[in-house]
Amino acid sequence: MHAILTNLGSTGDVQPFLTLAVELRRHNHRPVLALAPEWRRHVEALDIEFVSIGPREQTDMRGMMAVILETRDPFAQAQRFLDLIMPMIPQMFRDLREACRNADVLVGGPTQSPAKMVHDATGIPFVSIQYTHFEVPSLHHPPLPGRYPLSWLPAPLLHRFNQARWARDRRRLRRVSAPLINPHRVAAGLEPLDEPLMMDSNSDQLALFAVSRHVACPPPDRPPRYHLTGY
Repeated sequence: MHAILTNLGSTGDVQPFLTLAVELRRHNHRPVLALAPEWRRHVEALDIEFVSIGPREQTDMRGMMAVILETRDPFAQAQRFLDLIMPMIPQMFRDLREACRNADVLVGGPTQSPAKMVHDATGIPFVSIQYTHFEVPSLHHPPLPGRYPLSWLPAPLLHRFNQARWARDRRRLRRVSAPLINPHRVAAGLEPLDEPLMMDSNSDQLALFAVSRHVACPPPDRPPRYHLTGY
């Protein structure tokens, strides 16, 4: 299997993809890591194929993350992240599409919106990977479990509370992400997405969540294509 693996961000966003590539190769597959140029040395040290995507000059991801993390508001963090990476999207989309020309599957992370774009444009099978289970709306838990310990409520009231919290947070994230990401999708001849950083970023074929089942038991309303893999 010829697999293209891609994500965007700092070490915590990319390192799991390096580990996955090593494991795929151990099982006699052909992984190719499509990442920002600064990752070339790390990937080639593992003797794994590397494709550079995005601007050819060195990107200061640590500096970007420092700016993003100046605020603790997750919606403001998402806004800052998108503001920083939006100029890179057209070239990343072109580079990633070319890298996928003869591939069997594309594996993308939550911060790499061009991966979903390439899947939609070419039909290449797409696997999404998330590092947390909090992004999946459910009647059985609020957006950030632990901040609102209301499990003592009767189930119908708890479900209504969770539904209302999810609706509010999804609207806020939609307002942050859709106006920035969708113009790039439209420019590429693709349909706009309602929630490009949330539900619409997950694959409708196979969505993997790198979370332990001992930490996050899947709720009964989770789609069957969503799988917890462990850390």
